[in-house]
Amino acid sequence: MATKKPQATPQSQPPKPKRYLEIKPADRARIAARKKAEEDRRTRVDPEWSIIAEYGLMYGHDGIEAILGNRIGLDEVITLIDAGRRLEARKVLDLAHATFVATAAAHSGKKAPSVMQKGLKSYRKAAGIN
Repeated sequence: MATKKPQATPQSQPPKPKRYLEIKPADRARIAARKKAEEDRRTRVDPEWSIIAEYGLMYGHDGIEAILGNRIGLDEVITLIDAGRRLEARKVLDLAHATFVATAAAHSGKKAPSVMQKGLKSYRKAAGIN
Protein backbone atom coordinates (compact mmCIF):
# COMPACT_ATOMS: atom_id res chain seq x y z
CA MET A 1 0.00 0.00 0.00
CA ALA A 2 1.45 3.36 -1.05
CA THR A 3 1.71 6.09 1.51
CA LYS A 4 0.82 9.63 0.69
CA LYS A 5 3.41 12.35 1.08
CA PRO A 6 2.33 15.08 3.44
CA GLN A 7 1.45 18.26 1.61
CA ALA A 8 3.23 21.43 2.58
CA THR A 9 1.06 23.82 4.44
CA PRO A 10 1.92 27.42 5.20
CA GLN A 11 2.57 26.40 8.80
CA SER A 12 5.12 23.68 7.88
CA GLN A 13 7.37 25.90 5.76
CA PRO A 14 10.55 27.09 7.43
CA PRO A 15 10.56 30.75 8.44
CA LYS A 16 12.41 33.18 6.22
CA PRO A 17 15.73 34.36 7.64
CA LYS A 18 15.65 37.75 9.27
CA ARG A 19 17.32 40.42 7.20
CA TYR A 20 19.36 42.94 9.09
CA LEU A 21 19.82 45.32 6.16
CA GLU A 22 17.05 46.57 3.96
CA ILE A 23 18.72 46.41 0.53
CA LYS A 24 16.78 47.57 -2.50
CA PRO A 25 16.63 45.29 -5.56
CA ALA A 26 18.70 47.77 -7.58
CA ASP A 27 21.40 47.73 -4.91
CA ARG A 28 21.33 43.94 -4.82
CA ALA A 29 21.95 43.91 -8.57
CA ARG A 30 24.90 46.30 -8.16
CA ILE A 31 26.35 44.13 -5.38
CA ALA A 32 25.99 40.99 -7.51
CA ALA A 33 27.64 42.71 -10.49
CA ARG A 34 30.56 43.86 -8.33
CA LYS A 35 31.02 40.38 -6.86
CA LYS A 36 31.02 38.85 -10.37
CA ALA A 37 33.58 41.41 -11.56
CA GLU A 38 35.85 40.59 -8.60
CA GLU A 39 35.61 36.86 -9.36
CA ASP A 40 36.45 37.49 -13.02
CA ARG A 41 39.51 39.55 -12.04
CA ARG A 42 40.70 36.84 -9.66
CA THR A 43 40.71 34.17 -12.34
CA ARG A 44 42.60 36.25 -14.91
CA VAL A 45 46.12 36.49 -13.52
CA ASP A 46 48.81 36.06 -16.13
CA PRO A 47 51.43 33.41 -15.34
CA GLU A 48 54.06 36.13 -15.84
CA TRP A 49 52.63 38.13 -12.93
CA SER A 50 52.41 35.01 -10.78
CA ILE A 51 56.13 34.40 -11.35
CA ILE A 52 56.94 38.01 -10.47
CA ALA A 53 54.76 37.83 -7.35
CA GLU A 54 56.34 34.61 -6.11
CA TYR A 55 59.83 35.99 -6.75
CA GLY A 56 58.87 39.13 -4.86
CA LEU A 57 57.64 37.10 -1.88
CA MET A 58 60.95 35.28 -1.74
CA TYR A 59 63.39 38.07 -2.53
CA GLY A 60 61.59 41.29 -1.72
CA HIS A 61 60.77 44.49 -3.56
CA ASP A 62 64.30 44.84 -4.92
CA GLY A 63 63.83 41.51 -6.68
CA ILE A 64 60.64 42.76 -8.33
CA GLU A 65 62.42 45.94 -9.43
CA ALA A 66 65.26 43.85 -10.87
CA ILE A 67 62.79 41.85 -12.96
CA LEU A 68 60.82 44.86 -14.13
CA GLY A 69 64.05 46.76 -14.88
CA ASN A 70 65.38 43.81 -16.91
CA ARG A 71 68.42 43.50 -14.64
CA ILE A 72 67.77 39.77 -14.21
CA GLY A 73 66.73 37.27 -16.86
CA LEU A 74 63.87 34.80 -16.88
CA ASP A 75 66.18 31.79 -16.55
CA GLU A 76 67.73 33.21 -13.39
CA VAL A 77 64.31 34.09 -11.97
CA ILE A 78 62.97 30.56 -12.54
CA THR A 79 66.15 29.00 -11.10
CA LEU A 80 65.98 31.19 -7.99
CA ILE A 81 62.26 30.46 -7.51
CA ASP A 82 62.99 26.70 -7.69
CA ALA A 83 65.83 27.11 -5.19
CA GLY A 84 63.59 29.14 -2.88
CA ARG A 85 60.90 26.47 -3.04
CA ARG A 86 63.44 23.78 -2.12
CA LEU A 87 64.71 25.84 0.82
CA GLU A 88 61.16 26.48 2.03
CA ALA A 89 60.36 22.75 1.78
CA ARG A 90 63.52 21.98 3.77
CA LYS A 91 62.49 24.48 6.43
CA VAL A 92 59.05 22.86 6.72
CA LEU A 93 60.64 19.40 7.04
CA ASP A 94 63.04 20.67 9.71
CA LEU A 95 60.15 22.16 11.69
CA ALA A 96 58.16 18.94 11.34
CA HIS A 97 61.12 16.92 12.57
CA ALA A 98 61.66 19.22 15.54
CA THR A 99 57.96 18.98 16.41
CA PHE A 100 58.14 15.20 16.20
CA VAL A 101 61.19 15.08 18.47
CA ALA A 102 59.57 17.43 20.99
CA THR A 103 56.37 15.35 21.02
CA ALA A 104 58.33 12.13 21.46
CA ALA A 105 60.31 13.67 24.31
CA ALA A 106 57.14 14.92 25.98
CA HIS A 107 55.73 11.38 25.99
CA SER A 108 58.94 9.70 27.12
CA GLY A 109 58.77 10.67 30.78
CA LYS A 110 62.12 10.70 32.57
CA LYS A 111 64.00 9.96 29.33
CA ALA A 112 62.95 13.29 27.79
CA PRO A 113 66.39 14.97 27.92
CA SER A 114 68.13 12.05 26.21
CA VAL A 115 65.35 11.77 23.59
CA MET A 116 65.75 15.48 22.81
CA GLN A 117 69.56 15.15 22.61
CA LYS A 118 69.38 12.17 20.24
CA GLY A 119 66.58 13.60 18.11
CA LEU A 120 68.29 16.94 17.58
CA LYS A 121 71.85 15.60 17.32
CA SER A 122 72.22 16.31 13.59
CA TYR A 123 70.90 19.88 14.02
CA ARG A 124 73.18 20.53 16.97
CA LYS A 125 76.16 19.25 14.99
CA ALA A 126 75.28 21.42 11.97
CA ALA A 127 74.95 24.47 14.24
CA GLY A 128 78.26 23.71 15.99
CA ILE A 129 76.60 23.17 19.38
CA ASN A 130 77.98 20.36 21.53
